[in-house]
Amino acid sequence: MASNRATSVAPDLTDVTEAVAAFQQHNHCRVVITVRQLLPPAVTGLWLEGKALSERDVDGMRVLLCSSSVTCAELNTLTMDSAILALLYRLDYALADEEFRATLKKDA
Repeated sequence: MASNRATSVAPDLTDVTEAVAAFQQHNHCRVVITVRQLLPPAVTGLWLEGKALSERDVDGMRVLLCSSSVTCAELNTLTMDSAILALLYRLDYALADEEFRATLKKDA
């Protein structure tokens, strides 16, 4: 998910937008990202959750394919762009894991 543009070392909004679009297109899903502030006594910072939802509605609702979450402190990241890209990597892993498990169930 590296940038193919001549930008600074850090990812920017364009990189994140392109990564989300590519993820959705490749995986035939929709990505929803939720950001919440962590409050004391927990570590102060941000919590991000990514959900991959089915592209098409099933009985009027999108199906949750997988989800993943991270905190900015856990990632040791200083920018929201980097945090979202890291979340996409984790979401990609979670989606692959779900697909692998479904394949095992079919073969069993």
